[in-house]
Amino acid sequence: MATIKEVYERSNYLLDPHGAVGYLSLKRFLEKHPGRKGIFLETAHPVKFPDAVEEATLTKINMPLSLSSIKAEKKSVKMKASYELFKIFLLD
Repeated sequence: MATIKEVYERSNYLLDPHGAVGYLSLKRFLEKHPGRKGIFLETAHPVKFPDAVEEATLTKINMPLSLSSIKAEKKSVKMKASYELFKIFLLD
């Protein structure tokens, strides 16, 4: 919750709770490994977690028109921990 609030106040970007965990983990890793770089991927929209995001930011989350007609379908894919395989999967 603190990470969602911090990022929103600093950059006006709304993290979802899972994205906040990824962001904070990467931030802590990079603090211990100066000179390294990293990425984290946001895979959910904050509207998926309105209660948590609204509580953290004290901001009402509005459903974007582009998402209002989408029905959430959960999908899991097992794959090896490989950037190349992940890249192929995303581009497919």
